[in-house]
Amino acid sequence: MADKFAGGVKAGSVDVSMAVRLKKNTDNTPETAVADTSVTSRYWRQGAAAVSITIVNLVSITSAHSDGGWEEVDATNAKGLYRFDVPDAAFATGA
Repeated sequence: MADKFAGGVKAGSVDVSMAVRLKKNTDNTPETAVADTSVTSRYWRQGAAAVSITIVNLVSITSAHSDGGWEEVDATNAKGLYRFDVPDAAFATGA
């Protein structure tokens, strides 16, 4: 999975996970304990309308890829860092 994190994702890629860092807008400190139920996301492909992503809770940071998966990396040692599994359709060829 390490070769499929953010940056230079090619068309046709599958099972892409991205690191997302969240900070509080009040004081710019890391935002911890953000549950999947508090997250909304969309992706957009040129020539098409934006598509809503259903966010789902991953059991752990080492879980298999699941489109829309969301999990906090480590609230103590990596405050504000989350894993987000991008839906395969976002990188499908042909757009």
